[in-house]
Amino acid sequence: MTPAPNDLRARYRPSDVRVLFVGESPPAGGTFFYAGNSKLYFATKKAFQSSIPDLATEPFRESFSDLGCYLDDLCLTPVNHLKLTDREQKRERLQMRADGEDALAERIEDMRPDVVVLVMVGIEKNVLRALGTAGSRAHVVVLPFPGRPEHAARFDRELQTTLIDLRDRGSCAEWKSGSRKSVSRVADASTRQSWNPGARVLRDLLPATAFQTARQAVVREGSRNSDRLRAGAGR
Repeated sequence: MTPAPNDLRARYRPSDVRVLFVGESPPAGGTFFYAGNSKLYFATKKAFQSSIPDLATEPFRESFSDLGCYLDDLCLTPVNHLKLTDREQKRERLQMRADGEDALAERIEDMRPDVVVLVMVGIEKNVLRALGTAGSRAHVVVLPFPGRPEHAARFDRELQTTLIDLRDRGSCAEWKSGSRKSVSRVADASTRQSWNPGARVLRDLLPATAFQTARQAVVREGSRNSDRLRAGAGR
């Protein structure tokens, strides 16, 4: 018998979550990232293995966890069966997203990730509010859900860019000066500075055994994420 999604998810939670991926909910159709059979799983695995193949080894779910990565969801029960084109279903789905914010904030406060990767544009405001409630200063990367081909292509391109930057860019003094336990409230996106994947990233953002010391140069690269990535004080 296949374990329930949240039981299966718990098996792969790292002791130190460095990069937190946040989706809308487990799929209603029965597939799931941590079951290794969902669209998000295959798209994420492809981006990891294309950009950092020496680190994203098989079995992928284990290496994903070993790198300090973890997938949580805004809603812990499926909501994607509720159609946004139907007025009543849309209202219910948006309410379920809003209802999930406080619980997500509690989990974020417990995990204290350095980077939060949203894997659906539509949940950005909900997750930013949860981050604010949690007092998190994590960098935020917003990606489209890799459902449609054009969205999958953008997801792959931008996630690969982010992963390469996490591995290869130099240190960030602003992050080093902060403390993971000393965080301040972030009210909304307007209070955060813009940061793009080519900006400064802490050398040891992911476990030192996985990510080697890299260049100290700060490189800013054009990206469609540049207006959605938020910088804070960090660890």
